[in-house]
Amino acid sequence: MESPIRILHLEDNRNDAELVQALLVEDGMDCKIVRAESRADFVVALEQGGWDLFLSDYSLPSFSGMTALALVRERYPDMPFILLSGTIGEEVAIESLKNGATDYVLKQRPARLASAVRRALREKKEQVAQKRATEAMLRSEAMKSAVLQSALDAIITIDQRGLILEFNPAAEATFGYARDEVMGKPMAELIIPPSLREKHYRDLAHYLAAGKGSVLEKGKEITAMRADETEFPAELAITRIGLEGVPIFTAFIRDISERKQAEEKLQKSEQQLRQAQKM
Repeated sequence: MESPIRILHLEDNRNDAELVQALLVEDGMDCKIVRAESRADFVVALEQGGWDLFLSDYSLPSFSGMTALALVRERYPDMPFILLSGTIGEEVAIESLKNGATDYVLKQRPARLASAVRRALREKKEQVAQKRATEAMLRSEAMKSAVLQSALDAIITIDQRGLILEFNPAAEATFGYARDEVMGKPMAELIIPPSLREKHYRDLAHYLAAGKGSVLEKGKEITAMRADETEFPAELAITRIGLEGVPIFTAFIRDISERKQAEEKLQKSEQQLRQAQKM
């Protein structure tokens, strides 16, 4: 039998708190809700841990839902957090989502609360499963085989969202970032020039939707960008790791600046030779 869902609810109004509990119980959820009425109560409960989901009123006399959200994200980056409010406007709602809230529910529409909680818990469960699957893939022989078969200089592994999972020493030397700086960050924002990022995201989205596309082209030349924002020519090959389940991709990138300079010198010499022969 599964354990009850442990919810920490920041709410100073007892009636509102009782309504929330009644709505979730009525929907058939087996949950244990602990109410915090103040910042002090909330911080103490937060430090105790063991929570599955956070609910928070948007505005309290000496505390706010946005501040509570920041405290939760600092300690539990991926834990579901739902804001409840009777006054929240569209701009504030959007800002809360940008700051890491999972969802928001208007108190004037309490019927949506149960579905929002279920969706948040389901997404969290899926994220955990995806993380485990990704970690398993990274440990697999498929990863080792891909590295051996495509031994280009810089090796960067990303998930289906484009977030960096691996960044080898050659990538550190090539792009000027330390591995710890880039883990979990969007690869495109770090190594692809701004003018080319939209195309990268489109290509990745197209591949994820159709299962094919230019994102997996081998040996194509691109313009890459270092940490100091200098651009340089590079050769790129991307391999998908694993044919089923959650996809991850390994990019093999080689700085071809010297080769390009040599080619330009050769072309210039040939042009000069042709001009001399015409004289």
